[in-house]
Amino acid sequence: MAFRAVIFDLFDTLMTAEETGARQRALEIVSAAGLSADRWLEGLRARADDATAGRLPTLRARVREALRAAGYAEPDGPLADGLTGLLLVRWAPKVYDDVRSALAQLQERGYRLGLISNIFPNETHWVTDLELAPLFGALVFSCQAGLLKPDSAIYLLCAQELDVKPEECLFVDDQPSYLAGAKAVGMATAYMDRPDRDHAPEGECDCDVRVEGLRELVAWLGTR
Repeated sequence: MAFRAVIFDLFDTLMTAEETGARQRALEIVSAAGLSADRWLEGLRARADDATAGRLPTLRARVREALRAAGYAEPDGPLADGLTGLLLVRWAPKVYDDVRSALAQLQERGYRLGLISNIFPNETHWVTDLELAPLFGALVFSCQAGLLKPDSAIYLLCAQELDVKPEECLFVDDQPSYLAGAKAVGMATAYMDRPDRDHAPEGECDCDVRVEGLRELVAWLGTR
């Protein structure tokens, strides 16, 4: 069956993000308040899945829980506000150079485009602010859907919003486990292996095609 839709992951597939130094400043402030920076950071990480799945709807709520984990007596006070402000600017997002032209070509060829991302609530605005949102017919954010990749329901939700069958979709991601989740619902998969990625994939990859960028993906689709 020919593909009618291409569904993309966001981070390390369409965009990347660089540290701004704000996280280190936050750790210094935590230490200056007499707390263990390691315990605070551990508490922050412990609630990452809750935040990504929308169970902690704000960054401040996650910061507050981390302060509690570090034993801070007033987790809902000014310290939480200051740390939240710093973490809001922790990352400087950047869209890969090949993204806009490739997505435009796919649209011209008649493909329906979707996006699925495991993402924190405070990061969803990047898709809007970087003017990526209008390029997609369906945006499925984990923190809004209450679902995380590789849960099969998140892939089916995106296909439903695009009004296509799962087997009519190609799913593109940089993590083998997320590709496996898409394959389990009948989607074809493309492994995005950008050469400048700053971390290794988790596990072996079973995919239909491996590409190093979107130009290569567009060319591969052109042969089908």
